[in-house]
Amino acid sequence: MLLALSACGGDSLILPRDGAPATLVILAGDGQADTVGRVLGDSLVVRVTDPGERPIKFQTVRFLDPLNTAGARAMPDTAQTDADGQAKVRWVLGTVAGSQMLRARVTSPGGELTADFHAAASAAAPDTIFATAGDSQTGIVGSDLGQPLVATVTDRYGNPVSGVTTTWNAVGGGSVSPSTTTSGGNGQVMVRRTLGSAPGLPQTVVTAPGLKGSPLIFVQVSSPGSPARLLAESGNSQSGLPGQLLPNPLVVRLVDALGNGIAGRVVAWPVATGGGTITATSGVTDAGGRASAAWTLGSIAGINIVIPGSSGLIATFTATSSPTQPTTVSASSPTQSTGTAGSSASPPPSVRVTDGQGRPVAGVLVNFAVSGGGGSVAPASVSTDTNGSATVALWTFGQLAGTNELSATASGGSGALSGSPVRFTTVAAAGPMNRLVIVSQPSSTGVSGVLLARPPTVQLQDAGGNDVSGGGVVITATIAGSPPGASLSSATALTNASGSATLTGLTLFAPAGTYTLLFTSTPLLAGATSTGIVLSSPVGAQLALSTQPSATVSNGQRFPQQPVLQILDAGGNPVGQSGVVCSVMLASGNPTLGGTLTATTNAAGVAVFTDLSIAGAPGQRTLRFSASGLGSVTSSAIAVQGGGPAWSIGILVQPSANVANGATLPVQPAVLVLDQNGLPVSGASVSAAVASGGGTLGGQSTINTDSFGIASFSNLSLSGIVGSYTLRLSAGVPSAITTTISLAPGPASAGRSTAIVPSQGKTHRPTVITVQTRDQSGNDRAGEGVERSERVERTELRG
Repeated sequence: MLLALSACGGDSLILPRDGAPATLVILAGDGQADTVGRVLGDSLVVRVTDPGERPIKFQTVRFLDPLNTAGARAMPDTAQTDADGQAKVRWVLGTVAGSQMLRARVTSPGGELTADFHAAASAAAPDTIFATAGDSQTGIVGSDLGQPLVATVTDRYGNPVSGVTTTWNAVGGGSVSPSTTTSGGNGQVMVRRTLGSAPGLPQTVVTAPGLKGSPLIFVQVSSPGSPARLLAESGNSQSGLPGQLLPNPLVVRLVDALGNGIAGRVVAWPVATGGGTITATSGVTDAGGRASAAWTLGSIAGINIVIPGSSGLIATFTATSSPTQPTTVSASSPTQSTGTAGSSASPPPSVRVTDGQGRPVAGVLVNFAVSGGGGSVAPASVSTDTNGSATVALWTFGQLAGTNELSATASGGSGALSGSPVRFTTVAAAGPMNRLVIVSQPSSTGVSGVLLARPPTVQLQDAGGNDVSGGGVVITATIAGSPPGASLSSATALTNASGSATLTGLTLFAPAGTYTLLFTSTPLLAGATSTGIVLSSPVGAQLALSTQPSATVSNGQRFPQQPVLQILDAGGNPVGQSGVVCSVMLASGNPTLGGTLTATTNAAGVAVFTDLSIAGAPGQRTLRFSASGLGSVTSSAIAVQGGGPAWSIGILVQPSANVANGATLPVQPAVLVLDQNGLPVSGASVSAAVASGGGTLGGQSTINTDSFGIASFSNLSLSGIVGSYTLRLSAGVPSAITTTISLAPGPASAGRSTAIVPSQGKTHRPTVITVQTRDQSGNDRAGEGVERSERVERTELRG
């Protein structure tokens, strides 16, 4: 290729044009198939050539997803061609199942060159099941639902998944068909649902073990059929006085052929014979198909008939009325019962007045009076109603537990009625737990960290001061005022069946002084406060490990579980002794023990270490803890694992064998750093430098290893004289030398070079001028020198 050179005195050099990309073809990787979101097994390989079908080196090829498939991408998305014009990448499939495409694109002066790779992405493992159709349908009992129940199985990206077996169950009656289904290509499963014979909200449950959304529940509404019968359910064949309201309401029930109640239908209540009146308490049937009415008999003794009707159906009620005189009073509520002191009787006492035939008599005055146990009754006098009943509104028991008694008396035309007085007796127990009472105060003196000689006992009581039975109530003691540096141990206890709790292990840890205890409960009741406890300081006798250090630790890393010491007295009881300095050393092995090697006890006699670590060779170690005057204690075995300082370095990826001067290495080096036990070292600093050949290394030359001990460089470049080079990759002391890198000339420099050969004598003669193009480091650009013959005139000066 020739360069045009301007005439003498010119200042510009026109360079020849390089060959431009003319073709982009796929060599490998097209037509693969795998699961969505996965990396395809084969690399995508393209080749770029110029118009003469010669491979083009260092050509940038970009890879993109023109279909915008979710998550689809190339790794990396840009690659440079090698000496054969080839560029390679890996394809990460998107998350949408089906056909996917990745386009390779090269920009050239003549326009854009593209080549499309295609792949088939199948759904991932089944992940979720959800309702698609058929939920919340309504149907008549015993019928088939109009629409099938449909559920869909998808992977975690929402792609339908076939071949998943699901199990269907009918809940609340009826059936489902089939009971087992397998999802098709659209991920769907479908069944038909037949409702049961009872109305309500039956369910259909589909189960796909291990999938989100399973079990999946479809809810249906099962409605009753058409009205078939009107039943006289209750209130028939009663008797009473003329003009009396019958004691029991009249109840009808409208049902379908299967006996299911029908709601929302109007019921009419006409009186057929005997006069009297009907008051409909519910003129429309309820959810069970029921409607009711109150019946007051006519004023003349005899037979009374009511014929209710609904939806073209009827029922018949009959009652008898006759005059009467009171003869007897009797209890119509229990006469023997139990209750709670200070509470009210439930149900309240009630009596019934009847005539000689046992029929109720209205308008008879009944007097009620408290005859034992205290308390009160209201009102004191009550007249019988149309049912012959007289009921007090409120009988309140006395505050003390024991027997309460109430008497009821009634009179007629000939004096007291038979059965008068009627006596009601209630044994009132203690009321609900209301408060805590200390029945045994704790010791008035004690030693910090030593069990109290006399533990406190707390009793549950009601509001009236009665002891309350009840086990399992949590009683908690705290130090009143929460003074700093003070604490308790064994500060909770459960009440026994009698409602009593003794805090047998209660121990105070605090500086010398006087303290009171506050007792609370769960559930929360009114608390109680103890008398004062004069506390003195203890004297410790020995050290103990209340928390052992971790059984397994990483070399040079903090223990996940740090040790905790406790001062004990001679009897092995915890001692609340603060300010004691405890130290730690290695009891076995000879690595380095790191961290803070002392800890000071708090008011409870507890010393907590926070940042201990062991650095050294793997193996079993133990720690020895000691404190002045308290002896020492040795820990359980600690297994030290690897992961220490960098010991060796290996090259995982060699750098490019060929690179242009000043260009970024197409293939960047990567190393693996291990400790002396062969374990990966994370966070190690790895540096790159020129080992041989001189020149300059550009880019980020120092990086850190990841959690797998790997450090991958990303933008190293090499500048210098054309020739061979190697790089040194170092992680502190260990280092490794790369394979040889051949450095070729880089792009031409913008400057120009002119050589003038002087002529001989006065004559004009051809002179050769040679221009050589060089890169930025002064390397000759091969094939880019130009020779040009010109005549140069020189005037010879003589002296």
